[in-house]
Amino acid sequence: AKALRAIGSAARGLLEGDQLQYFGMLRPVDTCDGAYAVVDECIGWLRKIAEQPERRWFGAGDSVTVGMITPPGFGVVREELQGMRDLVRGWYDRIWERFNDPAMACYVTGRSRCSKCRRTYSKVWVRRSSLVCFVCEFAQREAAKVSLDAALAAAGGDMDRVGLLECPLGLRCRGKQRGTPPSMCPHDLRCVVCDMWSCYRCGIVHADGEQTQLVVEEDRPDMLFLDFDRTLATTRTGGNPLDPKLSVKPTVEPSLRQAALSFPAGRVHVVTRNSHSYEIKAFLEQHGLSHVEVHSVKQVGATTKADVMRRLLPDGHFAYFCDDSVAEVVDPNLRQLTRERRLVTIFFSRTKVHL
Repeated sequence: AKALRAIGSAARGLLEGDQLQYFGMLRPVDTCDGAYAVVDECIGWLRKIAEQPERRWFGAGDSVTVGMITPPGFGVVREELQGMRDLVRGWYDRIWERFNDPAMACYVTGRSRCSKCRRTYSKVWVRRSSLVCFVCEFAQREAAKVSLDAALAAAGGDMDRVGLLECPLGLRCRGKQRGTPPSMCPHDLRCVVCDMWSCYRCGIVHADGEQTQLVVEEDRPDMLFLDFDRTLATTRTGGNPLDPKLSVKPTVEPSLRQAALSFPAGRVHVVTRNSHSYEIKAFLEQHGLSHVEVHSVKQVGATTKADVMRRLLPDGHFAYFCDDSVAEVVDPNLRQLTRERRLVTIFFSRTKVHL
């Protein structure tokens, strides 16, 4: 690699006057130079994997924002990816200029209709999951900046005191409907529902079962709270997991089961609105999770899951809570625990949504 860099430097000095040959030399030299740092670090981590093959070092998935989980100290690849993101963001204004250029109209118009303005564009300009065009989404995100400025002024300029904002997009979260809790991250102005966004500062992480297991193993919280229906188990909301009439017997999410097994008794709890607590306990025992305690919100005299977790979580302890419900993830009572730096919520999804 050092020899390659020396050759590249010499070639630049000799060929700088001939642009064609200069750029012809520049491309392969820079490509090899960039690849060297990545390959060199990967070799080092391959050695660590060979030394400890039983340890889970890396994880990858289809999540929009938590697609890669890496051990501490793994930096080069992440830095390269961040550099690519910064490059794309730098071109954002240029893209907007070209979009409004009349000369580019033939590349903008098409047969994909926006569900908000009802105009038609080529498919690249319309989000396929919500059928909202680039123009409408851009205008709505600009409106979110106004909401952030007002919230930041009310918080005295302290971003840590600014909670989730009302989402103007309403692509999945239905943010404009009355009674819908705020769901937009104030740090990145991305909706945790519409954009499937993860933000550790907001205390919300999108993950499937395997990613949840990796995050829990990496961060090692003091306690783990799990929702039951559609999260730890495949039961329907409020259903009895031992109901003999069920044609398809419920199962346990394997990765969440492994995550639960990594905690001792008294450190892992199921917090659910399902009232079949005794049946759930028996179901968990059948699947080797007899040490997991079960708490039904109504049966313990609580109103929200946050109330139950606050009772169970000792002062000075930190926990993860995994739930598949949007309403639970953005619940203001739960957000209070997050602002106290006592809880991170994992927004659980069995199947990732591609935006």
